[in-house]
Amino acid sequence: MLNFIVFLNFAINIYIGLIFFRVILSWIRVDFEGNFFFRFIFELTEPMLAPFRKIGSAGFLDFSPLIAIILLELIKRALSLLV
Repeated sequence: MLNFIVFLNFAINIYIGLIFFRVILSWIRVDFEGNFFFRFIFELTEPMLAPFRKIGSAGFLDFSPLIAIILLELIKRALSLLV
């Protein structure tokens, strides 16, 4: 059980890193359609960010990555309580 929780914690950390990387790429205006690597990051992170985009946007600012990261951190804390 402990190994599974450690694995989930690691996977969540990787996912948070991918979200950060996507945010940085959005500031640079990278074409997600043309590059396989960027498209792969977009496809991995979009299912988590899309539901929060409905409630986490204020005009042209998108707070969905922030909401997703906070939720993932809460999940990590809940997992750490199980240990």
